Amino acid sequence: MSIDSPALSSLFTLLTQLNTQAETTPAVLGLSLGQLNEAAKKTGLALFKLENYEKARYHLTIAAAAGDAESQYAMATCETRLDGGFRSASENTKKWLRLAAAQDHIPALMRLGDRDSLAKAKDLATSAAADGSARAMLYLYTLTQDAEWLVKATATGNPEAQYTLAEAYRERPELITNTVERAALIAELHQKSADSGYPEAVYTRAFTSDKTVSVEEKQTRITQLALMGQLDGILEYGYALAGLSQDRTRAPHTYGLERNLPKAYAMLQFVLMKTDGALLLQTVEQDAWALRHQLSPQDSHTAQTILNELQDTLPVVFKTLNPMVILGRAY
Repeated sequence: MSIDSPALSSLFTLLTQLNTQAETTPAVLGLSLGQLNEAAKKTGLALFKLENYEKARYHLTIAAAAGDAESQYAMATCETRLDGGFRSASENTKKWLRLAAAQDHIPALMRLGDRDSLAKAKDLATSAAADGSARAMLYLYTLTQDAEWLVKATATGNPEAQYTLAEAYRERPELITNTVERAALIAELHQKSADSGYPEAVYTRAFTSDKTVSVEEKQTRITQLALMGQLDGILEYGYALAGLSQDRTRAPHTYGLERNLPKAYAMLQFVLMKTDGALLLQTVEQDAWALRHQLSPQDSHTAQTILNELQDTLPVVFKTLNPMVILGRAY
């Protein structure tokens, strides 16, 4: 059934109405409703992480209406993205933020931005940080801009904190005035974060224009990014294996990888299968079609085997690299 089908829209309306009457719903129906809510959340968040906010909203509405705070916060982001940015908030955005904030969702409280919400967010994060939560320490850095919270979070070994601290040093050179020392520490933190698999750090190392990052490391990082399911990494890896460039204005960038058409085709076809209906990838479709017609029968068999392995090991393809946590203002 197409996401744009009127029947699907009616189904979502029905589910939303059922969620509002969940307390009076028979147990068997309640169990099924819960399973549908969870499925809607899973699908909605998958579309959200592909940055298809319009289609994500269809599914997230169901789970958000059922009271799921993560879905409510994602819905607020969908509404804001579709409104054109974060400069102002529509009534729908504020509605979802308030619902999530009422459940002590710290990012929602932070994004509301009024004095009471920020105070509550800080209290909740401070309490969680005292229990050793690196995530709470990251929230406190966003709230206070005190880099000591990042230092503390990094001490826990958290890869997101390592990356965020490196970026803080890069953006705020006054934190480490010695240029050589600062550059070395930034590189070390990026490296550690990437080695631990934090997507944004891996992406930064893979696509950086920094000449000190070797081709060998870029090859490692592109492969790492692809095998964690990050869309740009999968495409870059597939095109490198094919000896092609997705951007027709530049020469192919192979990162030293040997040409492997069956694997290249499998990577591109995997993206098309996983994003079907979520993203328009016309160039990728054309290139996958061209690669398929270059494969021998044996190569086609090999490609199918690789494609099956990818489907078993990479259940979700995502584009978004980092959590959406924004310090807002009183709307």
